[in-house]
Amino acid sequence: MFRIRKAIVTLALLAPFLVKADDLDIYLDNALASGWENWSWGTTLDFAATDLFEGTSSISVNSAAWSALSIKLEGTFPNYAGLRFDIAGDNPDVTIYIQSTGDNNQSPSIPLSAFGQTVTANGFTSLLINFSDLPGTGSGSDTWDRITFQGGANGAAYHLDNIILVESIVVTPEFLSAEPFANNVIAVTTVGAVNFSDVSVTLNQQALSVSSLNTYSPPDTPSHTITYLNLATSLAPGALLIAAGNTTFNWTLPAVQYASIVPQVNHSINPHIYGVNFPTDAGYVSNLGIPMSRWGGNAVTAYNPFGGFTNAGNDWYFENRASDSADDWVGWVEGAGSDTMMTIPALDWVSKDATSYSYPASVYPDQASFDPYNSNAGNGLFPNGSYITPVPSQNNAYVPWNTTAAKQWLSGLQNKPTIVTVDNEIEIASNTHQDMHPV
Repeated sequence: MFRIRKAIVTLALLAPFLVKADDLDIYLDNALASGWENWSWGTTLDFAATDLFEGTSSISVNSAAWSALSIKLEGTFPNYAGLRFDIAGDNPDVTIYIQSTGDNNQSPSIPLSAFGQTVTANGFTSLLINFSDLPGTGSGSDTWDRITFQGGANGAAYHLDNIILVESIVVTPEFLSAEPFANNVIAVTTVGAVNFSDVSVTLNQQALSVSSLNTYSPPDTPSHTITYLNLATSLAPGALLIAAGNTTFNWTLPAVQYASIVPQVNHSINPHIYGVNFPTDAGYVSNLGIPMSRWGGNAVTAYNPFGGFTNAGNDWYFENRASDSADDWVGWVEGAGSDTMMTIPALDWVSKDATSYSYPASVYPDQASFDPYNSNAGNGLFPNGSYITPVPSQNNAYVPWNTTAAKQWLSGLQNKPTIVTVDNEIEIASNTHQDMHPV
């Protein structure tokens, strides 16, 4: 067994943080802290591992592909500044996200690689996620209650220890960059409460005066601030030096170059080229200026708009579940400023309710795995990876779907999408939705 020391690294170049009495422990030794539940899936866990640890034990995590260690609080954690955790592993492929189980509000996904550090198997590295750094989220959500460490396509094996929600984070004021931005503008990026009286600008060894300041906090990096220094005189070719606190930024401004540009393509790119699938909320849409939002993917292949049901196929044990309304979704997304693309189911079946599933253990006991939250719902595969046979009756979980039903749904929409698309990738439906469209 190994008791080791660790290095401290943060996601946003922060100073060391303070651990206070108001911090909320999630895991320290041997078990999850009181009030926390194990909501993991596809993962082998040991909450009292002693092969590598600090204190008396750690959590040993071995997740299959796309599976995760997931922990949920009985309640919410709205007033915390960040998440601290110690991790050891051979640079594991892990992505972290935080969410609300009640309203599906979710933070951006944070790959371990975003910390810019190599995580090793023989010692812990302490990492800190500052909630103020999360794009489109700022200080976090008042309904967050779940934290997930999800493995990638090849799974992930690692150890975790000292998982803590921290009440406050001390940020050292710092000038991160300073650069010429326009004819008479300098853009300065900072974190923390810096003092702009410590900033001076010289061009060819002559001081330039600043006539005014304008400050902006980008929604994609809310903990950073960009301040635009409006100079009293225009910039010119030569050596530009910007002194900011104890840091200097040097630039060589070239002489003006004149040329003629004759583009071969003279039309703009359609903004509908760019977008996201299922934006989390209206603030996310408006902050990032998303031009196109999509209602689509495996999660809506079996969407039944007349009952508000769907089934994600082999993404989650071929189980029916309740779904948000596509009509309502189009309404709030377009209200936030984005155009919408809505998918129409294209197979012959859609979910009949919010509770049925296709591969019950009572009928198919010999399956590779079962839903950890519903032990009777299987994944439709034999232990050797082949498809379960005989194929279940589609009537167990679905009702028929056809063009008449699609027309009825579309004609009754209160909120009309910008674009309507027909569900695609029919060539893989025999895998992703093998129960309704078998080989």
